[in-house]
Amino acid sequence: MASESGFKFLDGVRRCSTTGAVVHGKQVLRPVRFFVSDAALRIVSALRVHVESRLAELKNDKEARVVNVLETRVVKEDLSCPKNFEVMKAYAAHLFRGVNERKDLISCKEHRAALCYLALAYNFVTVGKQPGAKAAFKEWGDLQGTRLRWLASYVVHSVNRTAFARTEELCILKGIYMAVNDRPMPERPQRKLSDSSMSSEVIDEDADDDEQPSTFGDDIFEIFSDEEDAEVLELACSTSRLHVLGVVEGDPNSARFIR
Repeated sequence: MASESGFKFLDGVRRCSTTGAVVHGKQVLRPVRFFVSDAALRIVSALRVHVESRLAELKNDKEARVVNVLETRVVKEDLSCPKNFEVMKAYAAHLFRGVNERKDLISCKEHRAALCYLALAYNFVTVGKQPGAKAAFKEWGDLQGTRLRWLASYVVHSVNRTAFARTEELCILKGIYMAVNDRPMPERPQRKLSDSSMSSEVIDEDADDDEQPSTFGDDIFEIFSDEEDAEVLELACSTSRLHVLGVVEGDPNSARFIR
């Protein structure tokens, strides 16, 4: 079960700064204020069981690496990393349905919010009181969320190039993609495929503007002083009961809300 300490949130809504549409989700109040949309909560739901299975490992890892991509690009070897492969199996089974190309994936911004939500809900990243702690946590979320979407982008991109792969891990992920989209696996051709047709292309940080690191001015994170946080928390308590330990509504396997 996720940790309860210091993690408080309310049901909330935001207005999209681009389209003006109302976005539903959760407003996290403590220990860092940020908004988690329903789209980001889909990622939380998809990765919840995976995170629970690795909780001891994540708490003992000083960098709390849910995914492990060391460079500013993704290549097929990154999916051979056990951490990345296991997280992507969970991701693919829940989030690849209806995705035909990379732009159909949930936005990178939502991936960042989802990873931060998981880190606080399961308490494998702590946000201290020292100056710069909130900014450091935001940087962690930027890094992990962006690289998670890079991995998803790589799989979708490689599926569109060819259904086959040289590595067992990528072949399995492509099979999951085909299965959730009700697409049959084609028969392997008899001729030897060239390296260029076997998904050797990299996905780098310039591939998608949405995958650029976020700024402090975005509409997900709001870094406030402790005094400002106290005012927000007092206001929230007067209008609604605080929920601790948030999980996705409608998931029968999720932990219950504690009111």
